[in-house]
Amino acid sequence: MISDFVKRATLFAGLTDEERAVIVRHMRLQHFVAHELIYSEDDASTAFYLIEHGGVRLSVGPVVLATLGAGATFGESGVFLGRRRAVSAEATTDTDAWALTSADLEQIIQDHPAIGLKLSRNFGSRIIQLEKHLIQNRLRPAEAFQALTDEELQELAAHLELQDFEAGQVIFQAGDANDGFFILEHGEVQVRSKEADRTLKAGDVLGLAATLAHRPYDTTALAQTDATLWKLNRAAFETMAADHPEFIPHLSAGLRTPLPVSDEELAVERLRALPLFAGLDDDTLRAVTQRLVVRPVAADDIIYKEGDVGDALYLVDKGRVEIVGSVSRKGQVLARISAGGFFGEMALLTGKPRSTGARAAENTVLWALYRSDFEALVNAYPAIGVALNRVLKDRLGTAGHAFVEKHLRLISLFSGLSVEQLEDVAERLLPARYRAGDIIYKAGAPANRLHIIEKGVVELRGPEGTLILRDGDFFGEAAILSGEPHLETAFAKTDGEFWELTREEMEALILKYPIVGLNMSRELSRKLHRLAQQKAAGVQPAPVPAPAPVAAPTRAMEPAAPAPVPTLQPQRQPAKPGMFDSLAMWFGGLSRGAKWRLALLILLIVWLLGIAIPATVVTALNNTSQTPVTENDAPRVAVAEEDVMQPVAMALAKREATHTPLPTATYTPLPTDTPIPTDTPTVTPTPTHTPTATPTHTPTATPTNTPVPPTPTPKPVVRAAAAAAPAQPTPTPKPAKQYTLVEVRRLSPCENRGKHNIYVKVVDANGNGVNGIWVIQAVAGNPGQVIAKKRTEQKDFWIMKPENGRVTFDMFKNAQYVVYISEDGVNPASTDITQALHSAFTDEANCPDGGGGNTLFHNSFSVIFRKNW
Repeated sequence: MISDFVKRATLFAGLTDEERAVIVRHMRLQHFVAHELIYSEDDASTAFYLIEHGGVRLSVGPVVLATLGAGATFGESGVFLGRRRAVSAEATTDTDAWALTSADLEQIIQDHPAIGLKLSRNFGSRIIQLEKHLIQNRLRPAEAFQALTDEELQELAAHLELQDFEAGQVIFQAGDANDGFFILEHGEVQVRSKEADRTLKAGDVLGLAATLAHRPYDTTALAQTDATLWKLNRAAFETMAADHPEFIPHLSAGLRTPLPVSDEELAVERLRALPLFAGLDDDTLRAVTQRLVVRPVAADDIIYKEGDVGDALYLVDKGRVEIVGSVSRKGQVLARISAGGFFGEMALLTGKPRSTGARAAENTVLWALYRSDFEALVNAYPAIGVALNRVLKDRLGTAGHAFVEKHLRLISLFSGLSVEQLEDVAERLLPARYRAGDIIYKAGAPANRLHIIEKGVVELRGPEGTLILRDGDFFGEAAILSGEPHLETAFAKTDGEFWELTREEMEALILKYPIVGLNMSRELSRKLHRLAQQKAAGVQPAPVPAPAPVAAPTRAMEPAAPAPVPTLQPQRQPAKPGMFDSLAMWFGGLSRGAKWRLALLILLIVWLLGIAIPATVVTALNNTSQTPVTENDAPRVAVAEEDVMQPVAMALAKREATHTPLPTATYTPLPTDTPIPTDTPTVTPTPTHTPTATPTHTPTATPTNTPVPPTPTPKPVVRAAAAAAPAQPTPTPKPAKQYTLVEVRRLSPCENRGKHNIYVKVVDANGNGVNGIWVIQAVAGNPGQVIAKKRTEQKDFWIMKPENGRVTFDMFKNAQYVVYISEDGVNPASTDITQALHSAFTDEANCPDGGGGNTLFHNSFSVIFRKNW
């Protein structure tokens, strides 16, 4: 009897006899008396029902929505969508109904996925019980999704939609604009390409590489039988990428598509143009191209981070890549590599961790040569290994001299060392970076490193004085030599780049090169003299601040803890008759730190006079007799400076070979001819808009609500040289508004790619982003009706790079908005307000690369405010 009801019910249409039998086996008959409440609004949806006889009334409060009779189903919406009951159900007469619980339904679909698919089609939407099957049987086993997290898999499953194709129907064709990728649920699909045709099975993925690369499909997919596929469309793909920044890198990591045969000739030509593969014959180059793997990377995605294992060499097919000192800390860009360039070869050769990071500056397609394939090629073609070793040797040699001349030659500690000796020093240095305000070490902390300032300003504060140190200075030597804790605290006054020497390396250098010890003693004497001058001039020691966390240097190694220079200066007692008595009283009046430093200085002088200087003389005599200077010595450094391969910082190159990270070195790959950017941030003007200069308002030219006091007339001052005194400049009056609107610009199709947002940035007078400013999105025509408010912050964008002073608002169709600044998040500040912004534009345009564009209700704006005061 129940089988007939199931067969006639619309919800179970299309099920085979076997599938209906599975449903019937799990259903249970329940009896309800007249007017019995079956379930109420907001109850948990635990089962749905098929009425055998009787009647059921569905209602919301007192409103009756429907009365159902025999053969009808009810309660399925809450079960299928995983929601609570939206209506109440009451038996109108004595009623018998067959119930199928949510737990039984989930088990049925897990064992028979086809039932879930048919129920979804009949219901008109995908049922939630299919998600478990989708994740466990389709997503998790797929190689392309192996790197996705559980959260990303859940999100992906939630965004996938079912699509049915009849036998012979085209799913997509080569050259079609990309609209997402597919996962085959059941049926057979044939993928046709120039190289070969292949037939896919359930669980296979198609169209993923083109989706990641934002390019048209390069193959044709055809349903050979009736087929059902899951699809993640382009809009859902971009939503996931925006909500989960690691989603695209994780997808890319699991995708290894061989280089198409059509690209092999181009790859051979590009390989031949690179010094890395210069001189290899065509057969060897073709063997390399056959091992290349295509890896699409979306804009701003991370290719690898500093510290990652160097497992691949990359060639840029399309797009642009930035090599950065630190991906995790958004470090300085060291090099930019465009189409035809390559990077990552140093780590590939050694197999050690990366010393820098790499990210895509725009949508990019890479050709990767992985280490396993490289080793197989070297075994089969020894000429490849010879070529790589030759290039590596050349790069290390030429980079070494350039690095020495550019960096180490300017540091006072290493004055008098030869190029070869400086190269030895460079191998011992460790890089570090500190931000302005960071505490490098605190007074009382143990000393284990010497700090050398490559670039920046450091302040040393001790109980007896303050010292300011700059580029080329070093500090921390006194505490290391004495073995005592630091007597002062070291602060980074600006962002800075540093080199550090461990205690052991410093002692080894002093023993090997006595002139380093001599330079150290001179610098120590200089610092003591400066402190004495400050004390004589009556300069009061700066108060040492309360303890604060010591900043960890921004590099992939243990935190530095070396120290600055002692800041205590001996204080003499009043002189009395008798030289020895006076000296004794003077020494007794010294502080403990001053006594230590005086003793250290005396020992250092004795060591220099008795050991170091004689050793230096002997070494010099030996070098003179054994290594005469030739005419070839002079041009050697000049050639390194003018090297056409663009000098690479020796410390970076050598540490990549030995795999000790050196993020501050300047790294430029061989084929790239790109100048290294400076640290000074600049505002890049938008090509389509030139902001109008803000007019300067004088107190008498434009009336304002705030009364402006009259400019006081200066009283004449009678001086002998008054007539010769220069006139004082008139101060520029403050702008009328605190925040000026300097840009409102609709994004181009390739910038926008189908989004509908307002991207706001607040900058200062120098164009730098300002964080913590309230930005209000309100209804156009009624600015007091606030839609959303957010504080500016450093923010990652799908379109733009992470920047300070950013917020993003959504726009919805048929709505218009204005944007302005608020001081407290409630009341408008002294600010301009944008004109009405909306997403409804009819001049539709797509980006040529197929990655979306500007369509009706899918337009975005860039808005920039300048903070004037």
